[in-house]
Amino acid sequence: MTWTGGVAPIFKGVRTFLLKPRNDGSTYFAMEERFSGLMLPLVKGSMPDFGRFAGDSKREAERAAPA
Repeated sequence: MTWTGGVAPIFKGVRTFLLKPRNDGSTYFAMEERFSGLMLPLVKGSMPDFGRFAGDSKREAERAAPA
């Protein structure tokens, strides 16, 4: 799944999520973010930390998984 937003060349963000089943029944999750544009230096500090979101999601999924 890919999310794209913004208006180039002002600001553009592309976030790609990848989910792949593993042989052990678990799921591989990867996320890539690419941001660009003239406004990036001004908004970068106020952007959400999606790396933290991914880590929190992983911990919650593992906590909730059946043993």
